[in-house]
Amino acid sequence: MAFRKKIIQSFFNVFAYKTGVFITKYYGSRQLKKYRVLLERTYSSGSPALHPETLAGYKFISACFAIVITILFIHNLFFLFPSVLAAGTAGFFIPDIILKKVVNDREREVKKDLPYIIDLLYITTLSGQNIYNSIRMLAQACRGKFAIDLESFIKLLDFGIARQDAFEHFKTRNSVEDLNSLLFLLIQAEKYGSSISEILKQKSRFLRFEILQRFETMSRRSSIILLFPLVFLILPAFILLVGGPLIFSIAGSFTQIN
Repeated sequence: MAFRKKIIQSFFNVFAYKTGVFITKYYGSRQLKKYRVLLERTYSSGSPALHPETLAGYKFISACFAIVITILFIHNLFFLFPSVLAAGTAGFFIPDIILKKVVNDREREVKKDLPYIIDLLYITTLSGQNIYNSIRMLAQACRGKFAIDLESFIKLLDFGIARQDAFEHFKTRNSVEDLNSLLFLLIQAEKYGSSISEILKQKSRFLRFEILQRFETMSRRSSIILLFPLVFLILPAFILLVGGPLIFSIAGSFTQIN
């Protein structure tokens, strides 16, 4: 079953790639570069990464599929043309929405795990390990996409790639500013002989302070948001509930007098 699934997936990838090669002739280089960066941030090492041409092919396939479904279900000729236009446009942009959602979920996962990763790096550096051995131990012990990226960073160094080039490659795969600034500080600290454990300690404190400030901001914002249904929904309903019978009784008494 898994083998059949891989065959079907590879068939669709090849078909989408060949279709996208023709479509991307009308794309700008900036758009292709944007797709390439997003795809690098989406797929971890060890999994087959999609090409920008493949993504463009999937966009075309999704648009055609949406158009066919619309033609099959809408028989009114008056609504057919605008429905086909809307469905084709929506189908064309659905892969972009899915891709951005996957990238945002991945970045959210990295931001969530980053303070714990820094604490573990701090503990390993206190035991006498250098930062690269600490990252290697952490990549072997932890699970998740972030650990796979750390392992790919170490593999680049093992292959003889310069540390700055490995850092730039890791930076292109992760748009989390805190993580990129941490790696930059670690490289500079090793270059100038600064205390790496102290940098990790201060960075961990700073991140936890930022998380605390973020949650405090969200709590204050939620209390303000709760005022809108209270003022515009609950309060008018309470006024009608209390004042409605009083208004009817007053109006009834006036009708009896007249």
